[in-house]
Amino acid sequence: MIEIRAFVPADIPALTGLMAEFHRFIEGVDDLARIQYEPDAAQVMVDRMVGDAASRGGFVDVAIDEGLVVGFVAGMVEQPSREALMEGIRSQGGRVTDLFVSERWRGNGIGRRLMEQAERRLVAAGCETLRVEVFAPNMLARRVYASMGYVERDLQLIKPVR
Repeated sequence: MIEIRAFVPADIPALTGLMAEFHRFIEGVDDLARIQYEPDAAQVMVDRMVGDAASRGGFVDVAIDEGLVVGFVAGMVEQPSREALMEGIRSQGGRVTDLFVSERWRGNGIGRRLMEQAERRLVAAGCETLRVEVFAPNMLARRVYASMGYVERDLQLIKPVR
């Protein structure tokens, strides 16, 4: 039975291992082969994720299967940016910053459960909209988000020139 709970500091080594697995996954779907994470990137990104949760009113939740951390989600409340205010967007939004489920546990609804937990946290914090960024070649994540009601809003294009 999968348990979703708030992360505790003892989870950091497992989160770091999952973040490294996530990096390998992203490198593998990068059709332009531009992303090549540095060896210490997983630890740096976990430190950032945990630090943002602590300092910016965010959260990190983990999925546990028989004592093993098999996935995580992180998010935070964001106040409207200056640009959003100039566009007349005044609502407080929530942002899911990170979501990953280890390959062996995919296909069992764990990612969806983690996202639903993040959504509950952000709605309870007063968010009127929720945002998640996804690497365009990550079609699996895009399908899951679309099935949960997320729509593409911003799109960034890239062209290699050398």
